[in-house]
Amino acid sequence: SKDCDIDAIIHLGTNDLSQKDVLSVQKDFQSLGYELNNMGCRLIFSEVLPVYKEQKGKGQRVAEFNVWLKEWCKREGFGFLNHDVCSWSNEKLYKRDGLHPSKKRTELLGIKFTDFLDKHLN
Repeated sequence: SKDCDIDAIIHLGTNDLSQKDVLSVQKDFQSLGYELNNMGCRLIFSEVLPVYKEQKGKGQRVAEFNVWLKEWCKREGFGFLNHDVCSWSNEKLYKRDGLHPSKKRTELLGIKFTDFLDKHLN
């Protein structure tokens, strides 16, 4: 018997969106979601975090993917973890490259994931 309502949280990094086009990543996520769902797993998909400094259209791809992901999760009955993207616009939450999280941002993400899990597992 299951002790919780969630088997896995799937989180995608922005590098995945820079190596493939959005449609390919969407298809990968659909395949993964359907395969795990068919195995009886209960899934939560985590929104892709934004980048601070625009890099070769990466911010646009992240935004486009997140809109699709949220709609797809709702349609398919998967959970969706929203990271309140608008609140990540502070430069201090990123390392100098504008992509990777600073220590503070990592701490905030940890709190966000912990709060989400506490809410959904208790």
